[in-house]
Amino acid sequence: MGSVIEIALKAPLDTAFVERWFEAWFLGACAVTAAGIFVGRSVRSGMEWDDGGEYGDGGDVESGKRS
Repeated sequence: MGSVIEIALKAPLDTAFVERWFEAWFLGACAVTAAGIFVGRSVRSGMEWDDGGEYGDGGDVESGKRS
């Protein structure tokens, strides 16, 4: 695989550099994802949810229908 890429780039490919480059981007993406999950959970835990049903009237509605 490396020789095909070297032919396409017309330059020698340093596999150690490519592995380090990939690992750095992968770990960076993991860190950004973890930070996003942490922030999302922090924001969501601070919200107060109204459990009053679909219409917010505290349970006078059964199966989404008013009687």
